[in-house]
Formats: sequence, C-alpha cells, structure tokens
Amino acid sequence: MQHDISKLMTGQWSTRKKENDVKEATKLPLLLSQAMEGRPITSRSEFLALPPEILTEIMALIANDKAALSTLALVNSDCRQLARSYQFVEVCFDYGPRSRKLLQRLVDEAQIRADAASGTPAPLFIGSCIRQVKVQPEPRHVAAAHKDLWAASSGDPNCILSQQQMDELRNNAAYKYLIKYRQPILKVLAEAMPHLDSLSWNDEMCLDIEAMRTLARLPLQNLEFSEAFVGVPFSLESPLVSHATKLQSLSLGISSCKEAMHAEGKPKKSKKLSSLISRFLQHNCESLESLTIKSSGKKAEKFRGHEAMSFPRLRYLDLASGTSYPDLAAWSSFLSAPLRHLSLPLNGLNTSKQYMADCPTFHDLETLVVPSLSMDMELAKPIADFVLQHSHVGKLSVQNSTPYLLDQHILPALASEQWSNLTSLSISWRYLANITSSDTQQTYTHIAAESLAAIARIKTLEQLCLSAGEAIDEAAGWRQFWLPDHDDLRLRLQGLDNLQKLAFSRDTYKIPDEIPFRDIESYYDDRWVTQAEFDDALSLPHFGPANQGRLRLRQRHGARAADSVDDDDVDDYGFEREDYEINVHVDVGNFAPNDKVWERAHLYRMLKEAEQYAMVLPNLKWVFCGQRPMSVEATAGSEEKIFKATPLTNERDTIGKILAPIFEMNGGN
Repeated sequence: MQHDISKLMTGQWSTRKKENDVKEATKLPLLLSQAMEGRPITSRSEFLALPPEILTEIMALIANDKAALSTLALVNSDCRQLARSYQFVEVCFDYGPRSRKLLQRLVDEAQIRADAASGTPAPLFIGSCIRQVKVQPEPRHVAAAHKDLWAASSGDPNCILSQQQMDELRNNAAYKYLIKYRQPILKVLAEAMPHLDSLSWNDEMCLDIEAMRTLARLPLQNLEFSEAFVGVPFSLESPLVSHATKLQSLSLGISSCKEAMHAEGKPKKSKKLSSLISRFLQHNCESLESLTIKSSGKKAEKFRGHEAMSFPRLRYLDLASGTSYPDLAAWSSFLSAPLRHLSLPLNGLNTSKQYMADCPTFHDLETLVVPSLSMDMELAKPIADFVLQHSHVGKLSVQNSTPYLLDQHILPALASEQWSNLTSLSISWRYLANITSSDTQQTYTHIAAESLAAIARIKTLEQLCLSAGEAIDEAAGWRQFWLPDHDDLRLRLQGLDNLQKLAFSRDTYKIPDEIPFRDIESYYDDRWVTQAEFDDALSLPHFGPANQGRLRLRQRHGARAADSVDDDDVDDYGFEREDYEINVHVDVGNFAPNDKVWERAHLYRMLKEAEQYAMVLPNLKWVFCGQRPMSVEATAGSEEKIFKATPLTNERDTIGKILAPIFEMNGGN
C-alpha cells in the first residue's frame, strides 16, 4: 500500500505569489566563471571582460527583468550562461508543467555529466547556475496531474468508487508521484547541481531512508525541512556524508507519519525521531550557526540528545514552533553555545522549573522570545526570572502571558534604566473572558493603564507590538476580543519619539452602526455592511502609480443601474477589476454581507488610525492595525505636517504572519 497523495491536493490553491509572504529568498547568483564550470569565455565582448564586481553591479540592475535577461541570453553562449545564472539561481519544483519540464532537462543534464566523465564533450548546463532549490508541490498542480483521484477524493457525485477502486487509484497516483517526480528530484539534486548550497524541502509525502540519506549527503550550507514526515525508525549511519562541507543553517520540521502502513510494530514517536535528529546534530554541531527544531504535526514530539554535543558557532536557536523541551543532555549542549538569538520552546513547559533553574546568562544575547507564559506561577517564575536577567537584549518578545506577570513584574523592570538597549518589544496579554462592556453586554479585554505607562517610559523603543486575547487551543487559535481604544493609546504612547514601527495584533472592532446581536469576535468573519460601511468605502481615495483607474461605486434608487463597465477600470487597493453595485441610500437597518465593500471600508478606517498615530509619534513609518500593514509618511510641500498612510499588501494578514520576523525570530537571516 502506498501513501495517500490526495493530502497534497488540500490547502490553499494559489495562482500567484502572495503579497503577504514576508520571507524572500536572498538571491546571490554565481560569478560567470563559476557558472561556466571552468570553461573559457570565448566571446570578445568588452561587457563580459569587465571585472567581476562591476559586471555583478550591472547585472543587478536587470536581475528581476525577465525580458532583459531573455534578450541577453540570445546574444551568444557566454551571455546565455550569464543570463541563466540569474534566471535559475533559485528554482522551485511545484509539480507544475513548467517545473516538471525543467526537472526533465536537469535529468538529461545529469546523464550528460555522467557520459562526460568518460570523455564525451559537455555543453553548458542550467544546473550549474542553481544555488537554491525549494521542493513544494502546489495543490492545484497535484490535483491537475491526478484528476481522477482529485474527483474521487473531493466528493464528485459523478465519480463514486468502491474502496478497492479508491485504493488502486491512490496507489497508482503515489507510485507516479514518487517515480516520476521525487526520484528524479533526488537524482538531480545529487548529480546535476554542483553549486547547490540551499535546499528547502516542503513535501508532506513520507521520506524513506534512501531519500533521507540522499538529502543528508548533499554538500549544502542551508537545509530546511518543513512539513516533512518519516514513517519508519531509522538512523543515518556514520559517517553521514563523504564530503567536508557541513551545514551552517538547519531547520528540522520533521514529524512521524501517521498513515496506516506504519501502524504495525510502530515504536514510540520520540524514539523514532530522536536518532534521526541526533545524527543531524552530531554531524553538524561544530559548524551550525543557526538551528530551528519544530514539529510538522499537531502535537510536539520530544527529542533526545543521547550524548553531549558542542555548538561553538551556534548563534541562532529557535525551539518555539511546536516542540517540547529536549532532554537535559541536549538542553545542556544548547546552553553552552554562544547564543545571540534564542526562542524558548512553546510546549513542554510543565518541566520549565527543572530546565530554567540552572540556565546561564547569555551575555551576547540580542533577541529573546518567550512563546508562552500562561501557566502556574511556580512554573512561570523561573522563565520570567530568566527574561529579567537579560536586560542587555535589544529585542524581546513575551507572548501569551498572564496579566499579573507582565503588569507586576516584567514591564516595571523593562521601564528601568537597566534595559537601555531595548529597541524592540512585543507583548501579549492572555486575559480570561470575564470583563463586560456595560453598553453592549459583550465580552472584551483591555490593557492596564499602568502597563501602558511603563511601556511609554522605554524611550529607546523603535518598534512595538501590543496584543491581548484569550487562547482557546492550538487548533482554534486566539479569540479576538481586544477592542483597542486608539485615542487613549495615542495619548499614552505619544512620548515614544524613537518609535518607527507600531503593531496591534488580535485587535477587533465594533460595527459602526452597532447591530445589537453581533459578537465583536465575528467582526472579521461576518463583514456586515451598513450605511456606515458604504460611506467609508466611498471615502477611500484612489492613488498609486501602477493603477490609474478607479473603482465605480454605483448609486441606485430602487432600480438596477445600467451603466456600462470599462474593462480598464481597476482599483488601487488590490480589489478585483469589476464594477460594484451597492445601494448607498440604504436604510441603516437594511444590512447585508458584502465582502468587497466591507474590506474597503475597513481599510479606510485603519489608514485613518495610522495617520493619527503618525501625528503623535514623530518617527513613525510603519503601522500594523486591523490586520493591515501600512506605511506612513508626511506629505511633501505643506507647512503643517499632513500624514498619508498607504497599504502595503492587497489583502489582510489574518494570522499576523508578517509580524514574527519583525518582532520575534527572523529565520536566522
């Protein structure tokens, strides 16, 4: 029985790059001499004869211009290889037609390389130019390639199969996936990319020992596993690799595969992963500068150190993404490293007293992240003490904390002169839902005035993120019932003259017309439209150099408007090119869902809030409010400063993805 490939068809079907993606790969193309793999440059062009550093600066000007690179590639073979070194510096195998075509080209190149070893002349290769590879099957491409399985799995009434037929369909699809996609990828990674130094493996299909051995033996500097699974207990034998190159950055997002073929004789999960993780760490501990250990599954899986290790170069350690504390041997090894950026584990905090008691002070620490302080005081106190002994850090994040610890212990200490290096602060209060607004009879939370006063005394702050709410569970996330009083917040924070970035997370808002039966937690979900939404949607100005069109909000009086719609009408805020028909003259009680109008109205209000913050915070340049990241700048040419906020994305960042690399760990970069 094969693994079920239909799980790769689920998830969000993207048709373009998301604006909210915050982590961009750093493209560092090879020098032309490297891309040529020792072959001489035959062209007499003075352009190619320029010193490498000057040629690199010139190429940087057209690095993202696909048309210019395509034109350059047509000049001659040397220019083609130069263009390729920018076109193919980073590739993604997403199971789509284009990536499968590239994959076949690289398979052919691997065979040519093998033949060239026996003396056959070899051409210039695309694989020579590749430095970064991402393996991330796109759900829509997997579904398109296996239409029968997609139809049967998605409940198509025209495709009802027996269990035996479904099993055959799954097995055939998985076989094709592994034979025609994964195995060729493993082959070209090992045989067709001599300059590959970074690999991101985000493929949920279970990895067997041969696949893991191939990946572990690649001469990489950076290796990331995300949503990866292993199904049988195995260890990577020593020596792990035959080359001298060792990893500088390692992210282990690996969990146990739960599919049925692993059910019999299955060992304990912790034992299954422990040996695998230990082998990676033991082989690379001397060279690692950045280490992230996380779980791909819903539950954390413990890992064990087995033996003490030395991490003399480790500066970045992120244990926050769903892992438990390691055993004491591994924990002690981590504590001996010269860490500069540290995120404590999210789970396993029931043992925090034992682990934190003997923690040293990391004198070079710059970033400290505590994912959760929501626990009994006996367990939370050692972690809070650990935070307070690092008054020299520049970036601090304390999340999901009880108000008592923050209000009475941590924030008063941060406001003292000892924390003179603190430039970035992210704080999240975990409140119980027991405070009621008398006028609406709805539950909400607030941040104590004393805590805001303490924050306002931290004059060194350049960026600040505030959040409040109640965590339900890992799957449901956070309840959003923090109603920020922005007028009051502006009054209390206005002394932070160095503040450049300000963020509010888990904030929610009342519907302006105050429909009485609506829960404030459903503000973002319901998106109810009333007269106030229509008015604010119409108030949103049109601007932006890329789009000179405008959104038509047609007014009607009892009859459907019959205006013609020009195809060129576009909206400058990311809304689709279409004509909206709304009733501007609607009775206040006549409300109805209308996502597009609601989004415009919500954005308009958040832009206005950002502009008002800029009026009291003189250096403010960036605001995240109402799930919208915005830039703020003063309008040029006016005697009195007038601020203008601009949305930075075309849609709301509903989970605050953009905030983590700014206010917490930044991925080791």
